[in-house]
Amino acid sequence: MWQKQFPFQHLELLKKSKKLFFWKKGKDFFRESILGLLREKKLKAEMENRAILREWFDRVDSQKTGNITAAQLKSALAVGNLQFSLSVVQQMIRMYDFDSNGTMSFEEFFELNKFLLKVQQEFSSLERGHGFLVPDEAYEALVKIGFSLDSPAFYTVCESFDRTKSGKLKLDDFISLCIFVQSARNLFNSFDTSKQGRVTLDFNQFVYCTSNCRI
Repeated sequence: MWQKQFPFQHLELLKKSKKLFFWKKGKDFFRESILGLLREKKLKAEMENRAILREWFDRVDSQKTGNITAAQLKSALAVGNLQFSLSVVQQMIRMYDFDSNGTMSFEEFFELNKFLLKVQQEFSSLERGHGFLVPDEAYEALVKIGFSLDSPAFYTVCESFDRTKSGKLKLDDFISLCIFVQSARNLFNSFDTSKQGRVTLDFNQFVYCTSNCRI
């Protein structure tokens, strides 16, 4: 019946469209299978990474309190050849101190680690084996991380965290810079409730902001 109702060329077109449909279905299934495997692999890697971090955290938490202090975190980071002042480490904790108890739980540390890993990855992708970033590279890295600063703000903050005053930022200096900028963004966003990108502060609020962003 269907062959009588449709011209032959239409029937051939229908057959081709069916083949194309099943080819697309097969292609979509293959793609979804690959994506599923990648998601499973990523989840497995995240679980393994979480287990490693848990072991590391428990070693640092020598008193088994479930939290680590700024001094403990500073010492632990120094073992990995990352030298930070105590004030920088305290700022790290403030960034992710969700319960405001002045210390860092494992979940808070896990979130901090994700941020530090992102910063380290962008640093490594641009330092080209030199072990430092020059201004243009530092700016590109900041943009990739998600920070967009104008020239005055960018150069001022770079000068502040360039401890050797050489125009070069090593990894720990760059991390310190990113910690500061992220902290400033978090604080700014808490005042910018209307999401306009501008805030008006009185003197007391300004003092509050500068105190919370100190490093």
